[in-house]
Amino acid sequence: MAPPPSDTARHVAVHVPPSRKAIYIDQLRRKFQSNDAAWQTTIATIQSFDRSRKLAEEQTLWESFMLILAVVGIVCASVEGEMLGVELMQLVEEGQGFSSSLSYSTVFIALKGVLSGTSGLLLYALVMRYRIVCKSKILAKQLPPDATFFSACSGLRSQFLLEAVVCTVHMPLLSADRKIWRWGEYDVLCLDQLDVLVFTRIYLLGRVLRNQLGLNSASHEARLIGSIHQVDLSSIWLNVKFSFQKFPFESSLILLTIDWLLTSVALNFFERGLY
Repeated sequence: MAPPPSDTARHVAVHVPPSRKAIYIDQLRRKFQSNDAAWQTTIATIQSFDRSRKLAEEQTLWESFMLILAVVGIVCASVEGEMLGVELMQLVEEGQGFSSSLSYSTVFIALKGVLSGTSGLLLYALVMRYRIVCKSKILAKQLPPDATFFSACSGLRSQFLLEAVVCTVHMPLLSADRKIWRWGEYDVLCLDQLDVLVFTRIYLLGRVLRNQLGLNSASHEARLIGSIHQVDLSSIWLNVKFSFQKFPFESSLILLTIDWLLTSVALNFFERGLY
């Protein structure tokens, strides 16, 4: 008869390999304890990537906010054009003199106030956007640490000034009466027709579409891909080409719809002055 098994034989040791998570945690703990130059460089790089990601997200939010303001301004200008056409038609039918004045209605004054308010907010949002772009360039070592977007070395000053003009140009409410000039029996001219320039703010839609397509050149990933393929991701032509290649039907539909709406409303501003 065989003897009973001993306690050692009853308990067979089973080797359980450590999990991958435990290995990574152990490696990170050793790196933290050593804190050598390579580890410090790695931490700095990770922090730089994180700051760049947060700046890109903040820039996307400001650009989306700017598009909303632009759409509100365009809607106000469109309604203003319809009201202006009705008032000019009444003026022509009444046959007033060469130079006439009309009092602004309450609705027209409210539209002017909203249009001026959105223009001011657009300028503020534009300043915030360019500050973020400048910070992103400083983070990417493309600009010195003390640079601002209005500095000559940044290359952003001319772009900012051009966009500031586009985002703020409109005909503000200068007096309680609207001045109207007539140079013919049915031809009239009003300075409020200059609000047609508000429709140029639709260019902000391109930035939002670029962000949706992942072509924001401020991010590290986009700059890396652009440098590999040697392309400028900030080019509007590249964005248009990419959108038509990836979404041909949707891009064509959106472009034609925007062109049809803006062209019809813009022509309406000037045709209202010719009867």
